[in-house]
Amino acid sequence: MNLPDATAIILVETDAYTEADAVVQMSKVVEVFRKNSAARIQTADSAAEAEALWRARKSAGSVAGRLRPNNVSEDVTVPISKVPDLLSGISAIVQRYHLFQIW
Repeated sequence: MNLPDATAIILVETDAYTEADAVVQMSKVVEVFRKNSAARIQTADSAAEAEALWRARKSAGSVAGRLRPNNVSEDVTVPISKVPDLLSGISAIVQRYHLFQIW
């Protein structure tokens, strides 16, 4: 699957009325990742690449669950304006419970 060697991976998909609006929304997400020093940012340049990322996400969750029974793989949906809050919240939970470092 060519997944990076990482403790955590965040897969984001945007939705909008037009493709142009979806591109703008994704650029905002990518900017939040950059501001938070994401180790690696990969974007899909086609529907086929997006499908490959989703296929990898679904496969990785199954594999991780078999390797670590306490593995957590969750899908969440938030408005674009709440992505920074989502990332801050995840980071706070990780730090509070000493789980691992995300970024």
